[in-house]
Amino acid sequence: MNADQVLWPAVLKLHGTDELVWLPDHAEWQQASHLRSLRLTPQDCLVDSEGKIFRIDAGRQLVAGSERLDLTEVLQLVRLHAAQDGACCAAKLAAPSIAAAIALVSG
Repeated sequence: MNADQVLWPAVLKLHGTDELVWLPDHAEWQQASHLRSLRLTPQDCLVDSEGKIFRIDAGRQLVAGSERLDLTEVLQLVRLHAAQDGACCAAKLAAPSIAAAIALVSG
């Protein structure tokens, strides 16, 4: 398992939706009841605070890949998530770092 390589917090990006799920730490990933009820697909992924992408295998283990999102790409995910939640002016959301962009999903 490569979960020890994840720089927490992170977000779970669900394929086919703009929804992001904020994950403060590995314990939340392992124990959150709302996550256990999700039917994860191979297209779902976890994006950590450095923009690294982790795929999720059939056993819900996190597998690091070579893919990485930059700040612009992470901000776009966060903006889409905020717009889907009905946030006003989602297009104006900004952050100085990927970690700060991910933190916008927490609250």
